[in-house]
Amino acid sequence: GFVWFQGFNDQFSDAFRDNYKSNMIHFIKDVRKEYKTPKMPFVIGVMGTSITKEKVAENKVSVAQREAAKAPEFKGNVASVDSYLYYAVDAYELYKKGWFEHLHEFSLIGSDRPYHYMGSGKFFVRFGDALADAMSGLLKK
Repeated sequence: GFVWFQGFNDQFSDAFRDNYKSNMIHFIKDVRKEYKTPKMPFVIGVMGTSITKEKVAENKVSVAQREAAKAPEFKGNVASVDSYLYYAVDAYELYKKGWFEHLHEFSLIGSDRPYHYMGSGKFFVRFGDALADAMSGLLKK
């Protein structure tokens, strides 16, 4: 199977945003063709740089990622997983209080500013597990 978790920079270009769904569909087909596996299970990690469902739903790239996974030709072998569900709220709250002023405490729960999911190991382990669960589900079909 193949897992894709990318899209942050695409949100800053009208052309990339507006064509993301189509490009994602073509990308999945191209990967499958390259590896000669026409039904290769494919999991899309949905970008969630915001921490609420409402804000993620407003992001055109996130919406396009979900829509690409639901394309009729991918039924049963492509899934999407929302990343916002696993966001490290504790790291974000400490960041808002002043991450640099609380650097030692912050270094225990994060390692980056708001992008890259606060650099939170907690986020990446939890989200990675969710991606693996989605892939496992596709592999069982």
